[in-house]
Amino acid sequence: MRLSSAAPLTALAAVLLGGCAARDTGREVTFENREARSDAALIAAGDADSLQAAALLGEVADDPAQRLQLIQRAAAAAPDRTDIAWSHLQLCLRVDSCDPRPIEAHLQALDPGNGAAWSATLARSAKAKDTAALQTTLVAISNTERFGVYWNQTITHVANAVIRTRAMEPKGAFVEAIEAAAAQMIPYKPMTDFCQGRSLQQPANLAICRRLSTVLRHGDTYLTEMIGIGLAMRVWPQDSTEYRAAATEKRVAQYRADTDDRHNTRKGLDNAWAQSRLALMAAHDTEQEVVLADLTSAGLNPDPAPDRNFLRWRR
Repeated sequence: MRLSSAAPLTALAAVLLGGCAARDTGREVTFENREARSDAALIAAGDADSLQAAALLGEVADDPAQRLQLIQRAAAAAPDRTDIAWSHLQLCLRVDSCDPRPIEAHLQALDPGNGAAWSATLARSAKAKDTAALQTTLVAISNTERFGVYWNQTITHVANAVIRTRAMEPKGAFVEAIEAAAAQMIPYKPMTDFCQGRSLQQPANLAICRRLSTVLRHGDTYLTEMIGIGLAMRVWPQDSTEYRAAATEKRVAQYRADTDDRHNTRKGLDNAWAQSRLALMAAHDTEQEVVLADLTSAGLNPDPAPDRNFLRWRR
């Protein structure tokens, strides 16, 4: 099952799901039983990684309040962990009584160069249809360095915590972690809505959107990068250097994601592969870096064939 050419790990997760048998440590068990055993073991372990995993996975997934309690414990145990602060913010947004502002301020202090640390304010401004607050927040985001959702960090910490419980095989733990990371609520829409139509006729807004496209293109997932690329191709003229650079980035990103997806699917997605992929993710900050490293180690060309249109542009 193909989910998206710009999201290789979620596509691979679908393949892994198809291969996850109901056998665990030599006994037939249901997926729900594996989840329940894993959930109990994670809560009992009580370390920051395990509590984060328990908050994002398992039986508590249907109880936002309990999830929030667990991630609060994880945040207290590891107050300097940016991925846990991000998970804390995400889970707070699902509970009406939780005030996300202190959590957001903490994440901004931990990682001031990350535009995603302003996500809650952006979502709140968009929901309230507060144009002035929305613009102010987008200015703040556009002045950061990147837009990271702690994709690799969340997946590796969560999956490895589950693996340590021995309640689930590595490939199953990997799938669970990917699905948890993919379930994040990220306010891309307010950004793309702001950067279109009549809004771009205002020079100040156009400048914001051009900077914003650069920040998103430095995201830590292919999805964020592709949204930034699409934004760049909207806010720059087609004959500009910036537009051409974005078009080239799009070709490279799509090629690498597709090539790595096919390569790993052919190779076989078993427990050894899952553990190898987790090690690769632990060594790199972004999804894109993982794909590039994987292609390079496999001896595959990380770059697509030259684009004739691009060659004409350069003449």
